[in-house]
Amino acid sequence: MNKLLTPFIFLSIAALVGCGGDDSSGGSSGSDENISGNVPDISLPNSSDQSSDACFNPDLYKDGIVVRSRHLSKTEGLEDSYSIGEYKIETGQVFGGNKDLIKQTLYDLDYGGVNSGSSFVENEKFIGHHYLKFDGDYEYFYGTESEYSGQKTVDILNKPLRVSKIRMAPGETFYPDFHKLYGTPNNNETYEGRELIKTPVGNYEACKFSVDISATDDTFENYKVYIWTFAEGPYRGIEAKQAGYINGKVVSNLDLQEIKLTYK
Repeated sequence: MNKLLTPFIFLSIAALVGCGGDDSSGGSSGSDENISGNVPDISLPNSSDQSSDACFNPDLYKDGIVVRSRHLSKTEGLEDSYSIGEYKIETGQVFGGNKDLIKQTLYDLDYGGVNSGSSFVENEKFIGHHYLKFDGDYEYFYGTESEYSGQKTVDILNKPLRVSKIRMAPGETFYPDFHKLYGTPNNNETYEGRELIKTPVGNYEACKFSVDISATDDTFENYKVYIWTFAEGPYRGIEAKQAGYINGKVVSNLDLQEIKLTYK
């Protein structure tokens, strides 16, 4: 399960501007002005079996790519808010003695909440580096470098964690290793299949995942999150939206409003 919409919601990316068509039959294109640089050809894996591999896009992990995103968050009991973030990719990195890793550098572009929700802003705040590698069907997480209130923290894992599975059959469940890092919660991810979705950046087929989040004690309330990731089009592999439920009632939504991809 590849979650590139919002690396700020899920550590794996783990998280985007455009204007798509209004054709509810799907397949509308994103705006060319939001994709620049040495843009790769859009090629899909052989996914006639409806597996989730179409929602993993290796081009989004190429050296030098920059992904900038803006999302609208709706949470029960809170005012609607926007979040703006950016990540950059560097390949061939060394971290904790591990070689040939992918470094994903995260930024908060609206640090302090100065954005009105109408456009991107340049109030950049460094969040941290995530170190990743893809091997076979899995994404592995090696650790982070972060900075908060002037304090820098380096977290090198003794053993990389499996945080995402690339190819899943409809109905298949994957058990990420994040609970080993945090103790709680446990996240069980199920690939539900494909759906046509309408978004502000276009209407496309998407992979739908559900994440059951539970804890080993009473400090964390159980809930379920649904996640949709684009399976086609110029933003293939980008997470489009999330919906959070508690006891079958929707309590939160996170929707991609804008995205800009810059290839090296």
